Formats: sequence, structure tokens, C-alpha cells
Amino acid sequence: MVIHKQKKSRKFRASRRHGFGFSKQHQGKGHRGGTGLRGGSGKRGQQRMTKFYSEGIHPLGRIGMRVHRIIKRLPAITTRDLDEHLERWTAEKKVTKSGDTYEVDLAKLGFSKLIKSGELLHKIKLIGASSASLKGAVGGK
Repeated sequence: MVIHKQKKSRKFRASRRHGFGFSKQHQGKGHRGGTGLRGGSGKRGQQRMTKFYSEGIHPLGRIGMRVHRIIKRLPAITTRDLDEHLERWTAEKKVTKSGDTYEVDLAKLGFSKLIKSGELLHKIKLIGASSASLKGAVGGK
């Protein structure tokens, strides 16, 4: 014989709060302000946040300020490319040649950085602050 179980709602008829005690205890998540850590994080909920802050968890809001800087890419040239373009720049009078040494001003050419990669086949004298990056290269002064 099949036994039909009585619904809880039928059992709680004529009881005022259906077993939930104080009436505000049985409300939805919107009443408390959201689910999880968001619920109950109002004025008195902030004392609970100190536990999370000590563990490095920042559950609410964004941390710090975001600075949107414009990153300037410095135009650079490698020693290999510099060596390849020397004769063309000499013809265009951007680079001067005295004897067998080329005098190169990187600022005049539009570069601000010299990257050391590849070998130099010509003797080069750099004019400007970036000449320190050429130390140890073949023929560089």
C-alpha cells in the first residue's frame, strides 16, 4: 500500500512562522544585499572584512589607482642595420666620413637607441650620449 507523505506546508498550517523563528530570518538574498561575501557587508559587515584583508583577499571594490600612461617607444637601430645604411646616409649627407671613419649622430638620423647585434665592418664614431652602448664592438669608438 502506497503511503502519501504530507507536505511540510500542510503541517505548518496555523503556525505563524513555519519553523523559521523571527520572520525576517526567512527572506531572500536580496534582503541581505546579495550572495556570498556581498551579503551583509554594510556598516557592521566591515569588521568581517579585516579577516580577508589580512589574508590578502580584497573582496570589495577596486584597489589603488590606475594610471594610463602613454608608453613612448624609443626608435632604435641595431649595429648591423647601421653598418648596412652607412654608405647611403653618406650619399644623403646625413653621415660624415673623415678618412676611413664614419661620424654618426643618431639624433640627426632619428634614432635614440643603439642595439648591439651583428658585427661592424666599418669604423664608426658615434656622436651623442648613446655612444657608451657601442663599447666592445668591432671598430667602434
